[in-house]
Amino acid sequence: MGLEEIAPCTSKRKTQCRCQPGMFCAAWALECTHCELLSDCPPGTEAELKDEVGKGNNHCVPCKAGHFQNTSSPSARCQPHTRCENQGLVEAAPGTAQSDTTCKNPSEPLPPEMSEPALSKGVENLQALLYQAATGSSEASFPTLSPL
Repeated sequence: MGLEEIAPCTSKRKTQCRCQPGMFCAAWALECTHCELLSDCPPGTEAELKDEVGKGNNHCVPCKAGHFQNTSSPSARCQPHTRCENQGLVEAAPGTAQSDTTCKNPSEPLPPEMSEPALSKGVENLQALLYQAATGSSEASFPTLSPL
């Protein structure tokens, strides 16, 4: 049933019970008669806080901006993303609702997709797209821009 006693019976009142931690009341008959396990909230969400514990199943809500939660749990809370600069590090990958920010030492090399040749190629492709959009041209070649 999942109930636990919170106050014994006395001459003036009967035993008082509530659902055990991690459970909610699933059946009422003037009082709770049956408790069930709270549902897990998936990564990227957390259980909305309720006024009264044990009065209903979890309602999962997305983590707010700048926060993450990476487990499936009925009780996990969204945590703020790590601020790399507060640890003397630089951001290697931004955090998402399901994962924390990844930090690295400032002297560590960039991942391959962020290397100088990859970035240069990306800049060239962007320049070509901008040139084509501005001129209405569909040509692949365009005047190159030289660094200052």
